[in-house]
Amino acid sequence: MKRIVFGVVWFLVLFFGILFVGSAVVGGIAGSRTQGQQQGAIVGERAGRAFGEKYGTMILLGSLLIAVAGSATGVLPGTRTRED
Repeated sequence: MKRIVFGVVWFLVLFFGILFVGSAVVGGIAGSRTQGQQQGAIVGERAGRAFGEKYGTMILLGSLLIAVAGSATGVLPGTRTRED
């Protein structure tokens, strides 16, 4: 049961972490190429959303695959079997 809970936690951490970092990087790059802070914020937000829409499914499936495989094999922290 512990492995399943940690597997779900790892899935959420991976999915939201990768999506957040990717959107932030893309949005920051797009926003820095515009004139003015307000305009940059608008362009950056749109670029971040476009990144999420384009790559969201791939990130979801990749995170799920890593979480399931890592939990099943005990590679991810918190999913190892206890050695008594």
